Amino acid sequence: MTEAELLSHIEDGTGVPAKRGHPTYYDAGGPIHPTVPVDYDEERLTAVGSVLGEPDFTYHPALGLPHIDLHRYPATVDRPFTCYVTSGMSDFPTILRDGSSIRVELVACTARGDYDHDINSPGSISMVMRYASLYPFLQQTGINYYHVIELPQEYHPYWGKRVLLIPPFLLNDLAFLPLKGQKVHLLGMIRISDNDFSVLTARGPEALFESWRETLETWLFDTENRAPFILRSIQPPPVRKPLGLLGRLFGRK
Repeated sequence: MTEAELLSHIEDGTGVPAKRGHPTYYDAGGPIHPTVPVDYDEERLTAVGSVLGEPDFTYHPALGLPHIDLHRYPATVDRPFTCYVTSGMSDFPTILRDGSSIRVELVACTARGDYDHDINSPGSISMVMRYASLYPFLQQTGINYYHVIELPQEYHPYWGKRVLLIPPFLLNDLAFLPLKGQKVHLLGMIRISDNDFSVLTARGPEALFESWRETLETWLFDTENRAPFILRSIQPPPVRKPLGLLGRLFGRK
């Protein structure tokens, strides 16, 4: 199926016209990605694999269009955290408030590699990422850097109420993925507290980052305490270099 044919299939099944190529979620169909003019899924896997290696686990939902897979990339000696990366959101563009459009995928980095692979387990990162990946299609809204996603009640005992989308500070080599000659933006995902959300809405992301500790753990999804220390090298998106201490941790300049 081409992208246009798949879009038409979703529109026919849901009865909801797509907004400039951005469809609603269709809870039917199968594991279908556009294949013409390029194999989107294979191209994404190749780009991510060139940096993160081979995934050791992949979740393939049985149904649902857009069809969004979730890949887990284990920690390595040089990268002391596990990465979860979506593949399928960028089959279609997401429309932003200003009328422009971008294609996105999500990544979450965690110091723990033993989370339950069951997508229905509330305590798993995979379930949170599954919800977040469907969010722009279920809600018919665009997402970009510094967008906040409100999580349903069933996630609150595990991850809090909200996740924040940020530039992938830990994976700058994957800030963009190639797709059909376009850039796919890789959005990092971290959870934030009620106080973090208050600072973000009142003063913006730079003020929020300045209130956090300048360490590797700051940018991990599952960090429980981002203590107040000054982060001195904020860069607006798209970020191509690690921030401050992160460069020293990974030996980059």
